[in-house]
Formats: sequence, C-alpha cells, structure tokens
Amino acid sequence: MRVAASNRAAAGKRYQRLARNASAVLFTIGAGLCMGSVTLASPLWTAAGTLALSLGLVARDAAGVAWRSVTPMTVYAFATALSSAANITGLLAADTDRRQLYFLYTHEEHMLLAMQLTLAGLLIPIAAFRATLALQPGGTATGLLPRVYGVVRDGTLFRWGVVIAVVVMAMRIATPLTGLGTISALIWLLPQLIVFALARRGVMIGNRRMVFAALGLAVLEALRALMFDFLRSDIIAPVIAFAIGTVLGARSFRVVRSSFFLPIYALTALFILYFGLFGEERSRMSVGVGRLEQLAELSEMEETGGYTPGEQRQTLLTRLTTFNQLTQVARIVEEDGHLGGTTLEYLGYAFIPRVLWPEKPKIAKGAWFALRIGQARVGESGSITNSVNMTIPGELYLNYGWLGVLAGLSIFGALLAILWDRVAFWDAMSNTLGSAFGYYLLWVGLTMAADLQIIVTLIAMYLLFIGAGWVVGSFSAPSSPARTVLRTTARTEDAVGRMS
Repeated sequence: MRVAASNRAAAGKRYQRLARNASAVLFTIGAGLCMGSVTLASPLWTAAGTLALSLGLVARDAAGVAWRSVTPMTVYAFATALSSAANITGLLAADTDRRQLYFLYTHEEHMLLAMQLTLAGLLIPIAAFRATLALQPGGTATGLLPRVYGVVRDGTLFRWGVVIAVVVMAMRIATPLTGLGTISALIWLLPQLIVFALARRGVMIGNRRMVFAALGLAVLEALRALMFDFLRSDIIAPVIAFAIGTVLGARSFRVVRSSFFLPIYALTALFILYFGLFGEERSRMSVGVGRLEQLAELSEMEETGGYTPGEQRQTLLTRLTTFNQLTQVARIVEEDGHLGGTTLEYLGYAFIPRVLWPEKPKIAKGAWFALRIGQARVGESGSITNSVNMTIPGELYLNYGWLGVLAGLSIFGALLAILWDRVAFWDAMSNTLGSAFGYYLLWVGLTMAADLQIIVTLIAMYLLFIGAGWVVGSFSAPSSPARTVLRTTARTEDAVGRMS
C-alpha cells in the first residue's frame, strides 16, 4: 500500500510539472500570436492566440494540487478553447466548398472585431475572477453573503434523490409548469443536479450504487429530453453532469476508463452524429416515441438518398462558432451606433418574482437579436421560435462599446468568484447543496452564457439555494465540514482505484 501510494504521489508530481510546462509554452505561443495579430490585423491569428491562451489557462489550473484550482473559469476557458477551435476551422474553410457550413450570416468586414471580442471574453472575466478571490486573506471573496450549505445524508440522497429526479422528469412530460420564472428553471434542473451530486459523492466514498443511480438518471433524463424537449443542450446536459461529477469526485481522469463511462461515450457519439439532423427537423417533429421513429426514418432516408439535408445544416463544430453573431453585433453598431442599454431594460424589473407579477414581460433577448439580424423563425401564432445568442462580450459591446466590455466582463467574473467562494466546493465535500450549486456555476462556465441575462439568473439561483439550505438545515443534524473533508479525502483514492 505504501509503495502504491508513493507511486501515485510521484505520478501526480510528474503530471503537475508537465501541466505547468505546457501552460508556460501555451501562454508564450498565445501571447505571440495575439501580438502578431495586432500588426497583421488577422482574425485567424487572433483566434489561434485565443485558443492557445485558453488551453494554457486550463493547463495552469490542472497543475494545481488535488484539483483545487479547478473552478468555473477553468471550464469557461475550456469552452472558449472549443469555440476558438471552431472559429479557426471556419476561417480556414472560408475559401473552400465547406464555407456555407460556417459562414451562415457573417459580415466578414467585421471578422477581426469579432475575434477580438472573443479574446476579451476570455481574459477579462478570468482576471476579474482571480482578482476577486485574492482580495481577502485566504482567498475569500466576501464573508458578508451567506454560504450555500445543506448536508443531505448519503442514504437520503440515494433514495429520495432518485425519487425526486424521476418525479420531476414525469412532471416535465405532463405539464410545462410555466409562470414561476427561476423557480421553474430550478425545478427542471433538479435531475441534473441530483445526477451530479450522486456521481460526485458516490465516487468519493466508493459507493457503486450511487454512481449507477446517477448513470441511470442521466440516461433517463437524456432520453426524456430527446423525446420531448426543443433545445439540443437539454439532451447532452445530464450526460455532462454525470461526467463532471465522477471526474471531480475522483479528482482524477482515471475514472473515465471505468465501465460506467461506456454509456456516456455511446450517448455522446449519438448526440454528435444526430446533432444536425435533429436541429434541422425538430420544429416539424412530434414528441414522444414518435420523434424517435421520425429521427430513425429520416436518418435511413438520408443514407439512401431519399432525404436531402439543408444547405446550412449545422454540425456540432459549426454550432460552436461565434463569429456569425459577433460580426452581426458589429454591423448593428456600425449602422445604428451603440444602443446605450436598450437590450438591458429588463434589469429594472428582472428581480420581481413572476409569482408576484404574472404579467411580467418575458425576457427573450436572444429572440429579439434573431429578429434584428433577420434570422428569426416566426411560428403560426406570430411568436419567434428560435434565438441567437449575442454572447456577453457581444451584448456589452452592442450597448456600450469597449468600455462596457471591460466593465461588464469584470462584473461577471467577480460575481462568479463571489458565488464560487460561497459554496466551498473543495472544502466542505459533504455539503450537498453547495456541491449542486457549484455544479450549476460550472455549467454556466461551460455554456459561456448566452447574454447578460445570466447575471440575473445567477443571483436568483443563489437566493433560491440559500432558501433551500435553510429548509434542509431544519431537517438535518449539523455536520462538521472539517471532519468530513479529512475522512472523505482519505477514502477517495482507494475508491477511485476500485472503480477504475
């Protein structure tokens, strides 16, 4: 046992050294590319520099001791790397027969500005996040706000977590539950949160039943979303919740070699394979089993030549690009000037609960932007059935220019840091509610947030989790986070070894 522990420690040090070296190399390459792009005015060089810098940031955080450096901004940098890789692929395809897959509604004269906004969207919030955590001794952002805290015993989490997740899935099929605003969003998010909590806790304590339950719920929720939901992200979200929960619970990638991940790989492959077809036909499909039958039929017809995909069908890679919407943002500014907060008027009433004001205007700036740039799909009732995300740096630039980008992204990064500090994600590992809210923050980082509305949603979610903590605390006995950390950390390595 001592030899095995020594070997693991040595391997961990080698891994950290490799990650630090990779980070330094990537930062050097990224900085060079970005400086070169200023001289050459090259969108491609800017995108490549953003890719290198984002990967460098991921590598730097991965070099931290026991994964404690992994935060929502680590995931945010990873998501930016994926988006930058997609942007590079699109730019390289500009003069090829694959151009129409990427240049959907692009204004190419604004391409450089679009890539500069993407770069700013990477660096500014991450700098603000790290600065906010470092403001107070010990890295504490603020002690004024209450912590998100609520301990749910393992047996209760296993039994009632599964029951609640299944009930919520059934509710989503039976009723839309509209009119409750963020409360509805939190209820619909419960299956994902429970999947994450079960997966993370199960791996930490070596409880295979909890991990199997998390996997089963993830598959069930993905299938429900495929059959009944409109957004493609709803299909892959529970799969991601399981993957993040197991990896962060293990603090190691060794767990991805376990048999638990075979269904995850299969679902991910199917998601990528049918991403374009589902996106193109979802508005014309039925729901339930009929949707699965239609997908299978269309896929078979496509293989035999009986069905021709649209010219602008998006693959997952093309969907990850950002230059289409950001060049449109630049075009609007060129034609109309900065909007001076026109898209942010909802901040005046956003925090009034919809329960108290049922007629509160719906906040749908993605639909407004789709209509503004001529990409809206209008249904028979006259309502817009799609949306185009402006991105946070895009919406800030649209309203206030570069000064707004600097100020707004700084506020976004600082807010994430304060909320992350309040969950003590790597310290109080028995804190079930803190772990669940931590996952929500990680998910926000992964999706890179569609627009500034996410700031309102983050604050509302935080308040709901605080309320949930008071409820949970009234039904559970207090637990010592310090004892739990020591006990859990001691068992995690052996638990991962048994599951790998």
